[in-house]
Amino acid sequence: ATLVQPDIDELITELKEIQPDVVLSGSFFSCGAFLKTARKMDFNAKAYLISNPCLILPSAVRANIGDAAKYVVSTGLLWDKRLRGEANDEKSNTTRYHHFVSNGTTPSALLFNNRFADRYGYEPGNSGMIGYSLGYITQYALETANSLDADDIQKAINAMKINGFSGEFTFDQFGENLGTNALSFQIDDDFVYQIVAPLFAITQQFVYPVPKWSERHTTYGWYKFTSERVMMALVGVAILISAGLMVWVLAYRQHKVIRAAQPLFVVLTLFGSILMYCSVFFWTLHTDDLHCNVHRWLLAVGFGLTYGALFARIYRIGQIFLEKSLEVFKVTNMMIIPIVTAVVAVEVVILTLWTAISTGRSELNEAEPFIRSDDFIACQNTTKDLIFLVILMVFNAGVLAYGIYWVIRIWKLKAILYNESKSIGFAVYTLTFFIVIIIIIQIFGAQHREIAFILRSICLILGPFISIMSLLVPRMVYMTMSDEELKRSDRSGSYTITRRTVSQLTDPGEDVKKELQKLKERNAQLESQLKEVKEGTPDKET
Repeated sequence: ATLVQPDIDELITELKEIQPDVVLSGSFFSCGAFLKTARKMDFNAKAYLISNPCLILPSAVRANIGDAAKYVVSTGLLWDKRLRGEANDEKSNTTRYHHFVSNGTTPSALLFNNRFADRYGYEPGNSGMIGYSLGYITQYALETANSLDADDIQKAINAMKINGFSGEFTFDQFGENLGTNALSFQIDDDFVYQIVAPLFAITQQFVYPVPKWSERHTTYGWYKFTSERVMMALVGVAILISAGLMVWVLAYRQHKVIRAAQPLFVVLTLFGSILMYCSVFFWTLHTDDLHCNVHRWLLAVGFGLTYGALFARIYRIGQIFLEKSLEVFKVTNMMIIPIVTAVVAVEVVILTLWTAISTGRSELNEAEPFIRSDDFIACQNTTKDLIFLVILMVFNAGVLAYGIYWVIRIWKLKAILYNESKSIGFAVYTLTFFIVIIIIIQIFGAQHREIAFILRSICLILGPFISIMSLLVPRMVYMTMSDEELKRSDRSGSYTITRRTVSQLTDPGEDVKKELQKLKERNAQLESQLKEVKEGTPDKET
């Protein structure tokens, strides 16, 4: 025979007509589908009593049923680690056979739970408790019978009366256990299984009547999700790393390796990365008006500083090493600071106008009618917000494109000329890649808020972090090398400290070599002509 599940919608419709106070169901019933449909159709009973294995495992309940399982009462737990054992009692042989009861104040079940978890790596649950109980019941029967004869062992079991985690183990002539008690529990608003029966074991009073679906607490709030707390911890670590690197750069700013890396722009890059990291704190699954505005500013200004500083360094490399003239010149910090200033200034102007014309607003989003627990608060984008967002994205896309153009131009420079050409180029490509991923997530991730949040936060952490590490880790390695090692590396092409002028290059490029060859040939020609003139007019002063 095939077990046919009732049509849940029809069942809920009938129950809404009857309006029962209590809904009671047994096993082999789709309790998850029933509860979620009851919530969807706004059927409200005063209590839901469901004796069903589908509610035994909290992790599975939370994943498969979710908030609809809250306030449901069920049975099936044979023990709980919060249960306390009785005091030592010689009559019940507790001291000898119930190894985890000590003095009545120690939570014996908890001690058993912890010892089991230490040995096997997971908590015992019902199965672990049953296995242990069978073990010491068997031990008790064998020791009491002092025999391996089946009849003697049966007599010992029939006379048994010892304490266990779920009550007293005592059996009738049919082998039925008369003394144990199954626990009844109610899932509270925080997904904690609270024991509501029997009375000696309760951890919370039975909630009756349960709140209606429309009255239940929502899950939104600051850092309510584990994923949010994990991301916040990672962001904190990233901020500490950037701050530590800033201190390191400033402390060693006079070292030739750090001077070659242009410490001012390294510090600006690190400070910009910290602002980008901080945007994660204000771009979470729960928000308010302030956070809707602040995360825009932190992300845009942080990106402007980070990318502007990288672009300035790229531009400086290009100006020095792509210049074909042999004229000696310098590209100073004051000549390229306006690049960073201009990028950040445009970001600030756009953000200021955006905030003044359309202040960010947060609104409550109702997932479905009567399902208050699925509601969430999010930033709402108006048409004006979208216009300014597009303007900001177009500007940054232009800056990115121009930066990538310069990266392509300097990418083929030999390492012996300028070691940072490839590392800066890699940093720019990395930052660009993760920014593009964030945009894609924002466009297509609206239906999966938590997944979108996790991916977006990871991108905001990895983008600046990988870019910074690609720039500074080689510098840390170079600082451990001696001057002789640096010179050998310089000649091999693996390292060269930054040169500020073309005249300081140890190995000019092909274009420069060609120019030098032409000058040598022209010089030889002029010397030949001068010799001829002197030989032809010996008495005339030349």
